Amino acid sequence: MLFCLSGSLKGATISPRETPVTIGTGSGCSVRFPPSESRPVHAEHAVIEETEGSFKIRSLSEEPILVNEAPVMEAPLHQNDLIRLGERGPVLRFRVSTTRRVTKTFHQMVSDSRSFAVEGGRQSTRVSRMTSFARQLVKEAVANGTRRFRVGFAIMGGLILLLAAVLIRNTIESERSKDRLKDEADRLQGRLDDETGRMKTENDQLRNRLEDAMLAEAKGRKDLEDLREALGEMVAREQTRDSSLRDLASRTKKATDDITAMRSMVTAARRIHADYHPGVCFVYVGISFYNPRTKQFVRFKGAASGRASSDPKQPLTLGGTGRKFTEWVSGSGFLVSKDGLIISNRHVIDPWFEDKNFGGGLLQRDYKTVREAFIACFPGRDEPVALRRVAAHPTMDIACARLSKADPTLPVMKLASDDHRITSGSTILLLGYPEAVRGMLNKLESKVAKAAIGEAKGDRRLGIVKALARRSGIRPTMTQGVLSDANAEQLVYDAVTFAGGSGGPVFDEGGTVIGVNTAISRQFTGANYGLPIAFAREVLESGPLKKRVYASPEISSKDAVIKPPPPPPDKKPDKKPDKKPDDKQESGKKN
Repeated sequence: MLFCLSGSLKGATISPRETPVTIGTGSGCSVRFPPSESRPVHAEHAVIEETEGSFKIRSLSEEPILVNEAPVMEAPLHQNDLIRLGERGPVLRFRVSTTRRVTKTFHQMVSDSRSFAVEGGRQSTRVSRMTSFARQLVKEAVANGTRRFRVGFAIMGGLILLLAAVLIRNTIESERSKDRLKDEADRLQGRLDDETGRMKTENDQLRNRLEDAMLAEAKGRKDLEDLREALGEMVAREQTRDSSLRDLASRTKKATDDITAMRSMVTAARRIHADYHPGVCFVYVGISFYNPRTKQFVRFKGAASGRASSDPKQPLTLGGTGRKFTEWVSGSGFLVSKDGLIISNRHVIDPWFEDKNFGGGLLQRDYKTVREAFIACFPGRDEPVALRRVAAHPTMDIACARLSKADPTLPVMKLASDDHRITSGSTILLLGYPEAVRGMLNKLESKVAKAAIGEAKGDRRLGIVKALARRSGIRPTMTQGVLSDANAEQLVYDAVTFAGGSGGPVFDEGGTVIGVNTAISRQFTGANYGLPIAFAREVLESGPLKKRVYASPEISSKDAVIKPPPPPPDKKPDKKPDKKPDDKQESGKKN
Protein backbone atom coordinates (compact mmCIF):
# COMPACT_ATOMS: atom_id res chain seq x y z
CA MET A 1 0.00 0.00 0.00
CA LEU A 2 1.44 3.44 -1.00
CA PHE A 3 0.05 6.70 0.45
CA CYS A 4 0.99 9.81 -1.58
CA LEU A 5 1.93 12.74 0.67
CA SER A 6 2.82 15.15 -2.19
CA GLY A 7 2.97 15.36 -5.95
CA SER A 8 0.21 15.08 -8.55
CA LEU A 9 -1.37 12.11 -6.68
CA LYS A 10 -1.29 13.90 -3.33
CA GLY A 11 -3.70 12.38 -0.78
CA ALA A 12 -4.31 9.15 -2.77
CA THR A 13 -3.85 5.63 -1.32
CA ILE A 14 -2.71 3.13 -3.97
CA SER A 15 -2.73 -0.64 -3.34
CA PRO A 16 -1.10 -2.61 -6.21
CA ARG A 17 -2.13 -6.27 -6.26
CA GLU A 18 1.10 -7.75 -7.67
CA THR A 19 4.84 -7.23 -7.52
CA PRO A 20 7.09 -5.91 -8.87
CA VAL A 21 5.55 -2.43 -8.59
CA THR A 22 6.98 0.07 -11.10
CA ILE A 23 6.76 3.80 -10.25
CA GLY A 24 7.06 6.55 -12.84
CA THR A 25 5.21 8.63 -15.44
CA GLY A 26 5.22 5.94 -18.13
CA SER A 27 1.94 4.34 -19.25
CA GLY A 28 3.16 0.86 -18.28
CA CYS A 29 3.94 1.76 -14.63
CA SER A 30 1.95 0.16 -11.79
CA VAL A 31 1.95 3.56 -10.01
CA ARG A 32 1.77 6.28 -12.65
CA PHE A 33 2.32 9.96 -11.80
CA PRO A 34 1.13 12.54 -14.35
CA PRO A 35 4.12 14.66 -15.50
CA SER A 36 4.78 17.70 -13.29
CA GLU A 37 7.51 20.35 -13.44
CA SER A 38 7.30 21.11 -9.71
CA ARG A 39 7.63 17.41 -8.75
CA PRO A 40 9.72 15.83 -11.58
CA VAL A 41 9.48 12.04 -12.00
CA HIS A 42 11.23 9.87 -14.63
CA ALA A 43 9.26 7.65 -17.00
CA GLU A 44 10.44 4.62 -15.01
CA HIS A 45 11.83 6.06 -11.80
CA ALA A 46 11.89 3.13 -9.33
CA VAL A 47 10.61 -0.42 -8.76
CA ILE A 48 9.47 -2.19 -5.56
CA GLU A 49 10.24 -5.94 -5.52
CA GLU A 50 9.25 -8.73 -3.11
CA THR A 51 11.54 -11.61 -2.16
CA GLU A 52 10.25 -14.25 0.32
CA GLY A 53 7.96 -11.80 2.08
CA SER A 54 10.59 -8.98 2.20
CA PHE A 55 10.37 -5.83 0.09
CA LYS A 56 13.07 -3.62 -1.41
CA ILE A 57 13.10 -0.56 -3.66
CA ARG A 58 15.56 0.02 -6.51
CA SER A 59 16.15 3.16 -8.58
CA LEU A 60 15.68 2.70 -12.35
CA SER A 61 17.37 6.00 -13.19
CA GLU A 62 20.80 7.44 -12.48
CA GLU A 63 19.28 9.68 -9.79
CA PRO A 64 19.15 8.15 -6.26
CA ILE A 65 15.88 7.88 -4.35
CA LEU A 66 15.51 8.90 -0.68
CA VAL A 67 14.28 6.34 1.88
CA ASN A 68 13.58 8.06 5.20
CA GLU A 69 15.60 11.06 3.83
CA ALA A 70 18.68 8.85 3.13
CA PRO A 71 19.78 8.81 -0.59
CA VAL A 72 20.10 5.23 -1.89
CA MET A 73 20.09 3.40 -5.20
CA GLU A 74 18.66 0.26 -3.62
CA ALA A 75 17.38 -0.38 -0.08
CA PRO A 76 15.05 -2.71 1.88
CA LEU A 77 11.61 -1.36 2.78
CA HIS A 78 9.88 -1.63 6.14
CA GLN A 79 6.44 -0.72 7.45
CA ASN A 80 5.74 3.08 7.33
CA ASP A 81 9.00 3.98 5.49
CA LEU A 82 8.97 7.36 3.65
CA ILE A 83 10.04 7.27 -0.03
CA ARG A 84 10.98 10.48 -1.96
CA LEU A 85 11.49 10.15 -5.72
CA GLY A 86 14.52 12.46 -6.08
CA GLU A 87 15.37 15.69 -4.31
CA ARG A 88 12.21 17.51 -5.51
CA GLY A 89 10.08 14.48 -6.31
CA PRO A 90 6.82 13.40 -4.66
CA VAL A 91 6.82 11.67 -1.23
CA LEU A 92 5.07 8.31 -0.56
CA ARG A 93 4.57 6.24 2.61
CA PHE A 94 5.13 2.47 2.21
CA ARG A 95 2.91 0.08 4.11
CA VAL A 96 2.13 -3.66 3.74
CA SER A 97 -1.58 -4.59 3.82
CA THR A 98 -2.88 -8.17 4.14
CA THR A 99 -6.52 -7.32 3.40
CA ARG A 100 -8.14 -7.35 -0.02
CA ARG A 101 -9.76 -3.96 0.52
CA VAL A 102 -7.61 -0.96 1.46
CA THR A 103 -8.22 -0.36 5.14
CA LYS A 104 -6.26 1.55 7.76
CA THR A 105 -6.25 1.61 11.54
CA PHE A 106 -7.17 4.82 13.32
CA HIS A 107 -3.51 5.48 14.27
CA GLN A 108 -2.46 4.97 10.63
CA MET A 109 -5.13 7.41 9.41
CA VAL A 110 -4.03 10.02 11.99
CA SER A 111 -0.33 9.50 11.10
CA ASP A 112 -0.99 9.78 7.33
CA SER A 113 -3.19 12.87 7.76
CA ARG A 114 -0.59 14.61 9.92
CA SER A 115 2.23 13.82 7.45
CA PHE A 116 -0.04 14.96 4.59
CA ALA A 117 -0.66 18.33 6.29
CA VAL A 118 3.03 18.86 7.18
CA GLU A 119 4.35 17.88 3.72
CA GLY A 120 1.80 19.95 1.82
CA GLY A 121 1.86 23.02 4.08
CA ARG A 122 5.47 23.74 5.03
CA GLN A 123 5.06 27.39 4.01
CA SER A 124 1.43 27.74 5.15
CA THR A 125 -0.01 28.92 8.46
CA ARG A 126 -0.74 26.68 11.41
CA VAL A 127 -4.51 27.12 10.90
CA SER A 128 -4.16 26.05 7.26
CA ARG A 129 -2.22 22.94 8.27
CA MET A 130 -4.79 22.04 10.93
CA THR A 131 -7.59 22.47 8.36
CA SER A 132 -5.70 20.29 5.89
CA PHE A 133 -5.16 17.65 8.60
CA ALA A 134 -8.86 17.56 9.53
CA ARG A 135 -10.01 17.40 5.88
CA GLN A 136 -7.61 14.55 5.08
CA LEU A 137 -8.58 12.65 8.27
CA VAL A 138 -12.25 12.76 7.25
CA LYS A 139 -11.35 11.54 3.74
CA GLU A 140 -9.24 8.72 5.19
CA ALA A 141 -12.04 7.68 7.57
CA VAL A 142 -14.61 7.57 4.73
CA ALA A 143 -12.37 5.95 2.12
CA ASN A 144 -10.07 3.63 4.07
CA GLY A 145 -11.71 3.01 7.46
CA THR A 146 -13.38 -0.28 8.31
CA ARG A 147 -17.16 -0.40 8.03
CA ARG A 148 -17.52 -0.44 11.82
CA PHE A 149 -15.16 2.52 12.13
CA ARG A 150 -17.04 4.51 9.48
CA VAL A 151 -20.35 3.85 11.22
CA GLY A 152 -18.81 4.82 14.58
CA PHE A 153 -17.21 7.89 12.99
CA ALA A 154 -20.56 8.98 11.54
CA ILE A 155 -22.32 8.43 14.88
CA MET A 156 -19.61 10.34 16.74
CA GLY A 157 -19.81 13.20 14.23
CA GLY A 158 -23.59 13.31 14.63
CA LEU A 159 -23.27 13.40 18.40
CA ILE A 160 -20.69 16.18 18.20
CA LEU A 161 -22.96 18.21 15.90
CA LEU A 162 -25.92 17.59 18.22
CA LEU A 163 -23.89 18.64 21.26
CA ALA A 164 -22.65 21.73 19.42
CA ALA A 165 -26.24 22.63 18.45
CA VAL A 166 -27.40 22.24 22.06
CA LEU A 167 -24.51 24.35 23.37
CA ILE A 168 -25.14 27.04 20.75
CA ARG A 169 -28.86 27.06 21.54
CA ASN A 170 -28.22 27.32 25.28
CA THR A 171 -25.69 30.11 24.70
CA ILE A 172 -28.17 32.04 22.53
CA GLU A 173 -30.95 31.57 25.10
CA SER A 174 -28.64 32.72 27.89
CA GLU A 175 -27.65 35.85 25.94
CA ARG A 176 -31.29 36.58 25.14
CA SER A 177 -32.22 36.21 28.82
CA LYS A 178 -29.41 38.59 29.80
CA ASP A 179 -30.57 41.11 27.16
CA ARG A 180 -34.19 40.86 28.31
CA LEU A 181 -33.18 41.33 31.94
CA LYS A 182 -31.00 44.30 31.03
CA ASP A 183 -33.79 45.86 28.93
CA GLU A 184 -36.27 45.36 31.78
CA ALA A 185 -33.87 46.95 34.26
CA ASP A 186 -33.28 49.90 31.92
CA ARG A 187 -37.03 50.31 31.40
CA LEU A 188 -37.75 50.25 35.14
CA GLN A 189 -34.88 52.66 35.80
CA GLY A 190 -36.32 55.02 33.19
CA ARG A 191 -39.76 54.80 34.80
CA LEU A 192 -38.19 55.44 38.19
CA ASP A 193 -36.37 58.52 36.92
CA ASP A 194 -39.56 59.83 35.28
CA GLU A 195 -41.57 59.27 38.46
CA THR A 196 -38.92 60.94 40.57
CA GLY A 197 -38.83 64.01 38.31
CA ARG A 198 -42.60 64.14 38.16
CA MET A 199 -42.91 63.84 41.95
CA LYS A 200 -40.38 66.58 42.46
CA THR A 201 -42.27 68.86 40.13
CA GLU A 202 -45.57 68.08 41.79
CA ASN A 203 -44.10 68.66 45.25
CA ASP A 204 -42.87 72.06 44.16
CA GLN A 205 -46.27 72.90 42.73
CA LEU A 206 -48.07 71.77 45.90
CA ARG A 207 -45.69 73.77 48.05
CA ASN A 208 -46.41 76.87 46.00
CA ARG A 209 -50.14 76.25 46.18
CA LEU A 210 -49.95 75.77 49.95
CA GLU A 211 -48.08 79.02 50.33
CA ASP A 212 -50.69 80.73 48.14
CA ALA A 213 -53.45 79.23 50.28
CA MET A 214 -51.85 80.41 53.47
CA LEU A 215 -51.42 83.91 52.06
CA ALA A 216 -54.91 84.00 50.58
CA GLU A 217 -57.40 82.34 52.93
CA ALA A 218 -60.00 84.21 51.03
CA LYS A 219 -60.13 81.47 48.43
CA GLY A 220 -61.97 79.47 51.02
CA ARG A 221 -62.78 75.85 51.64
CA LYS A 222 -62.79 74.80 47.96
CA ASP A 223 -59.06 75.44 47.60
CA LEU A 224 -58.38 73.38 50.74
CA GLU A 225 -60.36 70.42 49.33
CA ASP A 226 -58.40 70.63 46.07
CA LEU A 227 -55.20 70.54 48.04
CA ARG A 228 -56.28 67.44 50.00
CA GLU A 229 -57.20 65.64 46.78
CA ALA A 230 -53.86 66.49 45.17
CA LEU A 231 -52.02 65.23 48.25
CA GLY A 232 -53.96 61.93 48.11
CA GLU A 233 -52.99 61.40 44.48
CA MET A 234 -49.37 62.08 45.35
CA VAL A 235 -49.44 59.44 48.14
CA ALA A 236 -51.00 56.88 45.78
CA ARG A 237 -48.32 57.48 43.15
CA GLU A 238 -45.65 57.19 45.84
CA GLN A 239 -47.03 53.81 46.88
CA THR A 240 -47.05 52.64 43.23
CA ARG A 241 -43.45 53.70 42.84
CA ASP A 242 -42.45 51.81 46.00
CA SER A 243 -44.09 48.65 44.62
CA SER A 244 -42.16 48.99 41.34
CA LEU A 245 -38.92 49.44 43.24
CA ARG A 246 -39.58 46.31 45.33
CA ASP A 247 -40.29 44.28 42.16
CA LEU A 248 -37.08 45.53 40.55
CA ALA A 249 -35.08 44.67 43.67
CA SER A 250 -36.56 41.14 43.72
CA ARG A 251 -35.61 40.52 40.08
CA THR A 252 -32.13 41.90 40.61
CA LYS A 253 -31.62 39.63 43.65
CA LYS A 254 -32.74 36.55 41.68
CA ALA A 255 -30.32 37.32 38.83
CA THR A 256 -27.50 37.88 41.33
CA ASP A 257 -28.28 34.57 43.10
CA ASP A 258 -28.22 32.69 39.76
CA ILE A 259 -24.84 34.15 38.82
CA THR A 260 -23.48 33.39 42.30
CA ALA A 261 -24.67 29.76 42.05
CA MET A 262 -22.97 29.31 38.66
CA ARG A 263 -19.70 30.75 39.98
CA SER A 264 -19.96 28.54 43.08
CA MET A 265 -20.39 25.41 40.92
CA VAL A 266 -17.29 26.20 38.84
CA THR A 267 -15.26 27.03 41.96
CA ALA A 268 -16.35 23.79 43.67
CA ALA A 269 -15.33 21.67 40.65
CA ARG A 270 -11.89 23.30 40.51
CA ARG A 271 -11.36 22.91 44.26
CA ILE A 272 -12.45 19.25 44.35
CA HIS A 273 -10.25 18.38 41.38
CA ALA A 274 -7.24 20.15 42.86
CA ASP A 275 -7.70 18.68 46.37
CA TYR A 276 -8.73 15.10 45.67
CA HIS A 277 -7.74 13.92 42.16
CA PRO A 278 -4.28 12.70 43.38
CA GLY A 279 -6.11 10.23 45.66
CA VAL A 280 -8.23 8.65 42.89
CA CYS A 281 -6.40 5.60 41.49
CA PHE A 282 -6.60 3.42 38.39
CA VAL A 283 -7.10 -0.23 39.45
CA TYR A 284 -5.77 -2.99 37.15
CA VAL A 285 -6.39 -6.69 37.84
CA GLY A 286 -5.04 -9.76 35.97
CA ILE A 287 -6.69 -13.14 36.78
CA SER A 288 -5.35 -16.58 35.74
CA PHE A 289 -7.15 -19.94 36.19
CA TYR A 290 -5.88 -22.96 38.13
CA ASN A 291 -7.15 -26.57 38.31
CA PRO A 292 -6.67 -27.76 41.92
CA ARG A 293 -7.21 -31.41 40.97
CA THR A 294 -4.45 -31.59 38.33
CA LYS A 295 -2.41 -28.74 39.92
CA GLN A 296 -2.03 -27.02 36.55
CA PHE A 297 -2.83 -23.60 35.03
CA VAL A 298 -4.89 -22.97 31.89
CA ARG A 299 -2.44 -21.86 29.20
CA PHE A 300 -2.22 -21.00 25.52
CA LYS A 301 -0.80 -23.77 23.39
CA GLY A 302 2.74 -23.13 22.16
CA ALA A 303 5.93 -21.68 23.59
CA ALA A 304 5.80 -19.30 26.54
CA SER A 305 5.54 -15.65 25.58
CA GLY A 306 5.14 -12.47 27.55
CA ARG A 307 2.99 -10.78 24.91
CA ALA A 308 -0.70 -11.30 24.37
CA SER A 309 -1.67 -13.28 21.29
CA SER A 310 -3.20 -11.34 18.40
CA ASP A 311 -5.37 -14.39 17.57
CA PRO A 312 -8.48 -14.47 19.83
CA LYS A 313 -9.11 -18.09 18.77
CA GLN A 314 -5.68 -19.32 19.89
CA PRO A 315 -6.32 -22.75 21.47
CA LEU A 316 -6.02 -23.27 25.23
CA THR A 317 -4.68 -26.26 27.12
CA LEU A 318 -4.31 -27.40 30.72
CA GLY A 319 -0.65 -27.36 31.76
CA GLY A 320 2.29 -27.15 29.42
CA THR A 321 4.80 -24.31 28.96
CA GLY A 322 2.69 -21.81 27.08
CA ARG A 323 1.68 -18.37 28.33
CA LYS A 324 -1.01 -18.38 31.03
CA PHE A 325 -4.55 -17.52 29.94
CA THR A 326 -5.26 -14.25 31.81
CA GLU A 327 -8.42 -12.10 32.07
CA TRP A 328 -7.72 -8.35 32.53
CA VAL A 329 -10.15 -6.04 34.35
CA SER A 330 -9.79 -2.31 35.03
CA GLY A 331 -11.65 0.26 37.09
CA SER A 332 -11.30 3.17 39.50
CA GLY A 333 -10.80 3.46 43.26
CA PHE A 334 -10.18 6.11 45.91
CA LEU A 335 -8.15 6.40 49.12
CA VAL A 336 -10.14 6.38 52.39
CA SER A 337 -7.41 6.09 55.06
CA LYS A 338 -3.81 7.16 55.63
CA ASP A 339 -2.74 3.54 56.11
CA GLY A 340 -3.58 2.72 52.49
CA LEU A 341 -7.19 1.46 52.34
CA ILE A 342 -9.02 2.07 49.04
CA ILE A 343 -12.70 1.60 48.14
CA SER A 344 -13.89 0.38 44.74
CA ASN A 345 -16.62 -1.78 43.21
CA ARG A 346 -16.54 -5.45 44.04
CA HIS A 347 -16.85 -6.33 40.34
CA VAL A 348 -13.49 -4.53 39.88
CA ILE A 349 -11.64 -6.09 42.85
CA ASP A 350 -13.40 -9.51 42.45
CA PRO A 351 -14.04 -9.59 38.65
CA TRP A 352 -16.11 -12.79 38.89
CA PHE A 353 -18.66 -11.10 41.21
CA GLU A 354 -22.15 -11.72 39.74
CA ASP A 355 -20.56 -12.88 36.45
CA LYS A 356 -21.09 -16.62 35.89
CA ASN A 357 -19.34 -16.49 32.50
CA PHE A 358 -16.12 -14.91 33.78
CA GLY A 359 -13.18 -16.85 32.37
CA GLY A 360 -15.31 -18.43 29.65
CA GLY A 361 -17.14 -20.76 32.06
CA LEU A 362 -14.01 -22.13 33.78
CA LEU A 363 -15.30 -21.16 37.25
CA GLN A 364 -18.42 -23.28 36.71
CA ARG A 365 -16.07 -26.26 36.28
CA ASP A 366 -14.52 -25.74 39.77
CA TYR A 367 -11.38 -23.95 38.55
CA LYS A 368 -9.77 -21.45 40.95
CA THR A 369 -8.64 -17.89 40.26
CA VAL A 370 -5.14 -16.55 41.00
CA ARG A 371 -4.23 -12.85 40.88
CA GLU A 372 -1.32 -12.46 38.46
CA ALA A 373 -1.47 -8.68 38.84
CA PHE A 374 -3.40 -6.48 41.30
CA ILE A 375 -2.13 -2.87 41.22
CA ALA A 376 -3.22 0.73 41.75
CA CYS A 377 -1.78 3.68 39.76
CA PHE A 378 -2.08 7.19 41.24
CA PRO A 379 -1.71 10.49 39.34
CA GLY A 380 1.81 11.89 39.55
CA ARG A 381 3.33 8.58 40.77
CA ASP A 382 5.91 6.88 38.50
CA GLU A 383 5.31 3.35 39.74
CA PRO A 384 2.14 1.29 40.37
CA VAL A 385 1.49 0.09 43.93
CA ALA A 386 0.62 -3.55 44.59
CA LEU A 387 -2.80 -4.19 46.21
CA ARG A 388 -4.20 -6.97 48.35
CA ARG A 389 -7.86 -7.73 48.77
CA VAL A 390 -9.19 -7.05 52.28
CA ALA A 391 -12.98 -7.27 52.47
CA ALA A 392 -16.23 -6.90 50.55
CA HIS A 393 -19.86 -6.10 51.31
CA PRO A 394 -21.91 -9.32 51.54
CA THR A 395 -24.65 -8.17 49.12
CA MET A 396 -23.68 -4.85 47.52
CA ASP A 397 -21.11 -4.12 44.78
CA ILE A 398 -18.59 -2.60 47.22
CA ALA A 399 -15.13 -3.95 48.17
CA CYS A 400 -12.01 -2.80 49.98
CA ALA A 401 -8.28 -3.35 49.24
CA ARG A 402 -5.06 -2.18 50.87
CA LEU A 403 -1.93 -0.66 49.31
CA SER A 404 1.24 -2.67 49.91
CA LYS A 405 2.97 0.62 50.75
CA ALA A 406 0.97 3.58 52.09
CA ASP A 407 1.83 7.08 50.84
CA PRO A 408 1.08 9.74 53.49
CA THR A 409 1.22 12.53 50.88
CA LEU A 410 -1.88 11.26 49.04
CA PRO A 411 -5.20 12.95 49.98
CA VAL A 412 -7.81 10.88 51.84
CA MET A 413 -11.44 11.30 50.71
CA LYS A 414 -13.98 12.74 53.16
CA LEU A 415 -16.90 10.28 53.43
CA ALA A 416 -20.46 11.47 54.11
CA SER A 417 -21.93 10.50 57.51
CA ASP A 418 -25.43 9.06 58.07
CA ASP A 419 -26.87 12.50 58.83
CA HIS A 420 -25.28 14.12 55.75
CA ARG A 421 -28.06 15.70 53.69
CA ILE A 422 -28.35 14.49 50.07
CA THR A 423 -30.90 16.41 47.99
CA SER A 424 -32.34 15.46 44.61
CA GLY A 425 -31.64 18.19 42.06
CA SER A 426 -28.25 19.08 43.56
CA THR A 427 -24.98 19.07 41.59
CA ILE A 428 -22.65 16.05 41.79
CA LEU A 429 -19.17 15.43 40.36
CA LEU A 430 -17.45 12.17 39.31
CA LEU A 431 -13.72 11.38 39.24
CA GLY A 432 -12.47 8.21 37.55
CA TYR A 433 -10.95 6.55 34.52
CA PRO A 434 -13.71 5.98 31.91
CA GLU A 435 -12.49 3.98 28.88
CA ALA A 436 -9.56 2.76 31.06
CA VAL A 437 -6.20 2.44 29.23
CA ARG A 438 -7.60 3.59 25.86
CA GLY A 439 -9.05 6.73 27.44
CA MET A 440 -5.71 7.64 29.08
CA LEU A 441 -3.79 7.01 25.83
CA ASN A 442 -6.23 9.24 23.92
CA LYS A 443 -5.50 12.12 26.35
CA LEU A 444 -1.80 12.05 25.48
CA GLU A 445 -0.07 13.54 22.48
CA SER A 446 0.21 11.01 19.66
CA LYS A 447 3.99 10.67 19.93
CA VAL A 448 3.86 10.24 23.72
CA ALA A 449 1.12 7.59 23.42
CA LYS A 450 3.13 5.70 20.78
CA ALA A 451 6.22 5.87 22.96
CA ALA A 452 4.27 4.47 25.94
CA ILE A 453 3.00 1.58 23.81
CA GLY A 454 6.51 0.95 22.49
CA GLU A 455 7.96 0.78 26.03
CA ALA A 456 5.64 -2.07 27.03
CA LYS A 457 7.59 -5.07 28.27
CA GLY A 458 6.46 -8.49 29.49
CA ASP A 459 2.70 -8.76 29.27
CA ARG A 460 1.82 -5.99 26.78
CA ARG A 461 -1.28 -4.67 28.55
CA LEU A 462 0.38 -4.50 31.97
CA GLY A 463 3.48 -2.99 30.34
CA ILE A 464 1.42 -0.18 28.76
CA VAL A 465 -0.12 0.67 32.17
CA LYS A 466 3.34 0.89 33.76
CA ALA A 467 4.61 3.02 30.84
CA LEU A 468 1.63 5.39 31.30
CA ALA A 469 2.59 5.80 34.97
CA ARG A 470 6.19 6.63 34.06
CA ARG A 471 5.04 9.20 31.47
CA SER A 472 2.52 10.94 33.80
CA GLY A 473 -0.35 9.46 31.78
CA ILE A 474 -2.44 8.45 34.82
CA ARG A 475 -4.98 11.30 34.82
CA PRO A 476 -8.55 10.88 36.10
CA THR A 477 -11.45 12.49 34.23
CA MET A 478 -13.93 14.77 36.02
CA THR A 479 -17.55 15.10 34.90
CA GLN A 480 -20.50 16.76 36.58
CA GLY A 481 -24.25 16.48 36.47
CA VAL A 482 -27.48 16.61 38.45
CA LEU A 483 -28.55 14.08 41.07
CA SER A 484 -32.04 13.18 39.85
CA ASP A 485 -32.90 10.55 42.49
CA ALA A 486 -31.45 9.31 45.77
CA ASN A 487 -32.61 6.59 48.14
CA ALA A 488 -31.08 4.22 50.69
CA GLU A 489 -29.83 1.79 48.02
CA GLN A 490 -29.13 3.83 44.91
CA LEU A 491 -28.06 7.20 43.45
CA VAL A 492 -29.20 8.21 39.95
CA TYR A 493 -27.49 11.07 38.06
CA ASP A 494 -26.77 12.30 34.53
CA ALA A 495 -23.00 12.88 34.92
CA VAL A 496 -21.25 11.19 31.98
CA THR A 497 -19.21 8.04 32.67
CA PHE A 498 -18.22 4.80 30.94
CA ALA A 499 -16.65 1.39 31.53
CA GLY A 500 -13.47 1.93 33.57
CA GLY A 501 -15.11 4.64 35.71
CA SER A 502 -16.61 1.96 38.00
CA GLY A 503 -15.44 2.36 41.59
CA GLY A 504 -14.73 6.11 41.37
CA PRO A 505 -16.01 8.58 44.01
CA VAL A 506 -19.25 10.60 43.65
CA PHE A 507 -18.77 14.08 45.23
CA ASP A 508 -21.32 16.66 46.28
CA GLU A 509 -20.58 20.38 45.82
CA GLY A 510 -18.87 20.54 49.21
CA GLY A 511 -16.27 17.92 48.26
CA THR A 512 -17.78 15.14 50.40
CA VAL A 513 -17.97 11.64 48.88
CA ILE A 514 -21.65 10.61 48.91
CA GLY A 515 -21.41 7.49 46.75
CA VAL A 516 -19.42 5.03 44.62
CA ASN A 517 -19.92 5.13 40.83
CA THR A 518 -21.16 1.67 39.86
CA ALA A 519 -23.10 1.21 36.62
CA ILE A 520 -23.98 2.89 33.33
CA SER A 521 -27.16 2.78 31.29
CA ARG A 522 -26.33 1.73 27.72
CA GLN A 523 -29.88 2.41 26.49
CA PHE A 524 -30.27 5.91 28.01
CA THR A 525 -27.26 8.17 28.47
CA GLY A 526 -29.15 10.50 30.83
CA ALA A 527 -29.07 8.06 33.76
CA ASN A 528 -26.04 6.46 35.43
CA TYR A 529 -25.96 4.81 38.84
CA GLY A 530 -23.99 4.75 42.06
CA LEU A 531 -24.21 3.18 45.52
CA PRO A 532 -24.55 5.36 48.65
CA ILE A 533 -21.29 5.66 50.61
CA ALA A 534 -23.03 4.13 53.65
CA PHE A 535 -22.34 0.65 52.20
CA ALA A 536 -18.61 1.44 52.02
CA ARG A 537 -18.67 2.61 55.66
CA GLU A 538 -20.31 -0.71 56.64
CA VAL A 539 -17.30 -2.55 55.16
CA LEU A 540 -14.76 -0.20 56.79
CA GLU A 541 -16.48 -0.32 60.20
CA SER A 542 -17.09 -4.10 60.27
CA GLY A 543 -13.99 -4.81 62.41
CA PRO A 544 -10.19 -5.09 61.98
CA LEU A 545 -9.21 -5.23 58.30
CA LYS A 546 -5.64 -6.51 58.71
CA LYS A 547 -6.34 -10.19 58.09
CA ARG A 548 -5.73 -11.48 54.54
CA VAL A 549 -9.09 -12.51 53.05
CA TYR A 550 -9.68 -14.50 49.86
CA ALA A 551 -13.04 -14.64 48.12
CA SER A 552 -14.21 -17.95 46.68
CA PRO A 553 -13.19 -19.12 44.09
CA GLU A 554 -9.88 -17.27 44.69
CA ILE A 555 -6.72 -18.91 46.06
CA SER A 556 -3.35 -17.32 46.74
CA SER A 557 -0.40 -17.75 44.40
CA LYS A 558 1.31 -19.73 47.21
CA ASP A 559 -1.47 -22.30 47.24
CA ALA A 560 -1.39 -22.73 43.44
CA VAL A 561 1.18 -25.53 43.58
CA ILE A 562 2.36 -26.64 40.14
CA LYS A 563 2.36 -30.39 39.40
CA PRO A 564 5.83 -31.36 38.03
CA PRO A 565 5.85 -32.82 34.49
CA PRO A 566 6.10 -36.66 34.25
CA PRO A 567 9.60 -38.13 33.68
CA PRO A 568 10.56 -39.34 30.17
CA PRO A 569 9.45 -42.95 29.49
CA ASP A 570 13.04 -44.25 29.06
CA LYS A 571 14.17 -43.01 32.49
CA LYS A 572 13.25 -44.02 35.99
CA PRO A 573 11.52 -41.30 38.01
CA ASP A 574 13.75 -39.33 40.34
CA LYS A 575 13.39 -39.61 44.08
CA LYS A 576 10.52 -37.51 45.43
CA PRO A 577 11.92 -34.15 46.62
CA ASP A 578 11.58 -33.16 50.26
CA LYS A 579 10.39 -29.65 49.39
CA LYS A 580 7.64 -28.36 47.10
CA PRO A 581 8.84 -27.23 43.64
CA ASP A 582 9.54 -23.54 43.20
CA ASP A 583 6.36 -22.03 41.73
CA LYS A 584 7.34 -18.36 41.49
CA GLN A 585 7.66 -18.44 37.71
CA GLU A 586 4.33 -20.32 37.30
CA SER A 587 2.33 -18.35 39.79
CA GLY A 588 3.46 -14.89 38.83
CA LYS A 589 3.57 -11.94 41.25
CA LYS A 590 2.14 -12.41 44.73
CA ASN A 591 -0.85 -10.25 45.57
